[in-house]
Amino acid sequence: MKRTVKLTGGFAAAIVLLTYCTERINIDLPSTYTRLVVEGYFTTDTMAHTVKLSRSADYFYNKPLEPVSGALVTIADGNITYLLKEDPDSAGLYKTEPDVFAVQGHTYTLHISNVDINGDGTAEEYSATGPVHYLGYPDSIQIVEREMFYTKVWEIRLFATDPAETRDYYMFRVYKNGTLLQDTLNEVFLLDDEYFNGVYSMGVPVQYLVARKQDEVPKPGDRITLEIANITKEYFFFIDQVIDMSRGSGPFSGQPANVSTNLTNGAMGFFATYPVRRVSRIYNP
Repeated sequence: MKRTVKLTGGFAAAIVLLTYCTERINIDLPSTYTRLVVEGYFTTDTMAHTVKLSRSADYFYNKPLEPVSGALVTIADGNITYLLKEDPDSAGLYKTEPDVFAVQGHTYTLHISNVDINGDGTAEEYSATGPVHYLGYPDSIQIVEREMFYTKVWEIRLFATDPAETRDYYMFRVYKNGTLLQDTLNEVFLLDDEYFNGVYSMGVPVQYLVARKQDEVPKPGDRITLEIANITKEYFFFIDQVIDMSRGSGPFSGQPANVSTNLTNGAMGFFATYPVRRVSRIYNP
């Protein structure tokens, strides 16, 4: 089981060094060459899917990453090609039409062109490919109040069958009365099926609502919805590497290495593709 962290600015390129000491420490680190940073998602939800493009920055750069405008961005499965248009109110954010959705069993390729990240006057091209795995319908959830590490929590337990034919990697989030409670990756719950592959899960814990977060505390009559995503192994470990990078090892551990990516041509970030299912329950303690 893993909980994960999302870094601001779209990716780890904009991490700011954690302050472990009160004294100022001057560390001379070389500047890195500028690269394209991509944050993209394509799921089975019918919605306007987004791809965010920006330029990487040096390790100690503590400002938002510079957006990349004017790119040509498409998502295709070999039969249908979707053109993403840049949001006029948000530079560097590209969106599909609102009626677009991914299909389970299909593989999608993100293609980005008409960008000159290194400023040499020659446009570059980038791409990433990801499958949308199959995901069955869950049966139900259970909400159990308990104590964990001296803190009151509400444990969300899932009842569902995991397919035996595949090794699966899951991501879980929770809605309360239609409002998403985990809207950043540091709040999602990750779980692979190593210990329950091919069996019926009789209430496996997959998320927690915490009493110290007032917006998460369920009241009688609240509708609690669990969102389940079957993500790729590569995306699972991408998130795992990001959390390790964000924790750091100490003030003298040096500049962290880049995390993995599924993008070509030296770009950073990830293009994630996955199916989504949801199951709800009215909370009645």
